[in-house]
Amino acid sequence: MDFSRFHGLRGDVHTTAMWIAGIWLLVGPTEELISRGFLIDQWSVALKGLVRAPLFAVVASALTFGAVHFYEGTTGVITNVIAALWLGGLYLQQQRTLWAVIIAHGIVDTVAMLAFFYGWL
Repeated sequence: MDFSRFHGLRGDVHTTAMWIAGIWLLVGPTEELISRGFLIDQWSVALKGLVRAPLFAVVASALTFGAVHFYEGTTGVITNVIAALWLGGLYLQQQRTLWAVIIAHGIVDTVAMLAFFYGWL
């Protein structure tokens, strides 16, 4: 995965804190609103006649989510598709409410930012 754009976070408390704040205030809520709240619901409507429409909607949304993370390389796309499948399942399990997926997304991204900060990634 290409995480070179995050290498500057190593040991930089201020920049890491700004990234984490951005994740919680912008990235998590907007990505979840679009990828889960909008795309899954719209795909479910479009696939309404199918027995497993919600499942197919989660898969379609996950593929889109992975594709927009192309800047992370092939492995990044694959890991984001897997994460999106999990988040999509959580979204459906939570009766299509966004709070749980926003919090899960925020935690995952915060852990990643801390890993960059400490030089683990």
